[in-house]
Amino acid sequence: MLKLENPVLIQVGVAIATVAAFAAVALQAPVGVRIVASAVLVIAPGIGLARLLLPRREIRGSDGALVIPLSIVLGMLVWLGAAMGLHAFGVKLGPTAIALTLTGVGLILAGLAIRSGVRRPEAVREAPAVGRYRTAAAVVTTAALLTGATAAAIALIPTPTAPYTTVAFTDDTPFGDRVPVAAAGSTVRLEWVVRGFGQHLSPALTSVRLAVDGVPISDVAVDMSPDTTDASASISGAVTFPAPVVPGRHIVDLFVQPTAQDGSDVPGPGYVSTPLEVTA
Repeated sequence: MLKLENPVLIQVGVAIATVAAFAAVALQAPVGVRIVASAVLVIAPGIGLARLLLPRREIRGSDGALVIPLSIVLGMLVWLGAAMGLHAFGVKLGPTAIALTLTGVGLILAGLAIRSGVRRPEAVREAPAVGRYRTAAAVVTTAALLTGATAAAIALIPTPTAPYTTVAFTDDTPFGDRVPVAAAGSTVRLEWVVRGFGQHLSPALTSVRLAVDGVPISDVAVDMSPDTTDASASISGAVTFPAPVVPGRHIVDLFVQPTAQDGSDVPGPGYVSTPLEVTA
């Protein structure tokens, strides 16, 4: 089993490794180096915190194997706490800001662990009551860190702030290597779908317009119905119109303006286009 012969030298080494890891992140070292540096910045504060929470006889005794996984868990909690603190103060989250925060926390915890180790010689065994108090403090501290980290993770999850809509053709052909082909003057049918986020769409109040080569087409038949997969948020439809009489490639623009079921306007999804190859 690994013995920690000189905790002061170990904590000094942790401090040096932490500063070096921050430099690697701040100076944009190669990816492999930054991955290792990030791991050091997470584990180093965890080691210092673990040594503060555990008495030395636990580290040197039969439970010493638990120090490494405990340090990793505590380091992750410190990382989440740092992100929460930066977010609370309005600091933009980024690799350099988080790395600098973890470096500062790691150095502080390393210094506290050194002082704690010097004051507690290995030969001095803590009283049972003191040991129980330290165990209780460790449990409470870990629970508080977990609670704070969970709250930070929830607060940092982005949520939609405004409703929006999207429109797309449901036929894969317009997006593939081939384009729709129709004989001159024949009937063309294109299917589409509008999806709404944050509102309920009404097929009866939704308007559809069509243009070919930028010219509006009035002879258009529109079929529209709620999407069977999610009737409140999507509308499926199709437009049927005569193909141009001039052979060649033409551009078809579909404009859809949905309306909410209560009659209120919703953000328009814009339009979607597809080429149409007309043959003689």
